[in-house]
Amino acid sequence: MDVFYQEIIDQHLNPERPKAAQEDILDVLLQMLKDRSLKVQLTFDHIKAILMDIFVGGTNTSAATVIWAMSFLMKNPQVMEKAQQEVRNLVGGKGFV
Repeated sequence: MDVFYQEIIDQHLNPERPKAAQEDILDVLLQMLKDRSLKVQLTFDHIKAILMDIFVGGTNTSAATVIWAMSFLMKNPQVMEKAQQEVRNLVGGKGFV
């Protein structure tokens, strides 16, 4: 994973990289890395850890939400039937979703 995050950082540090319309979080973190007036100095390892927290945090919460929803539907067959009917109405005769 370290190599993956380093590649993303290297892309952002490339002076030939096209200027983005808006800064992203990595742009801000790299600016903080250069700012020597901060009480706590960021390192590349700190930035990689922050990026990992953002990516991994999003996947864990999504998975937990889906698991919770499926558990709820299994315990409540009437609600599951209603949800299935809503999906069928939206999808129509297209088969599996």
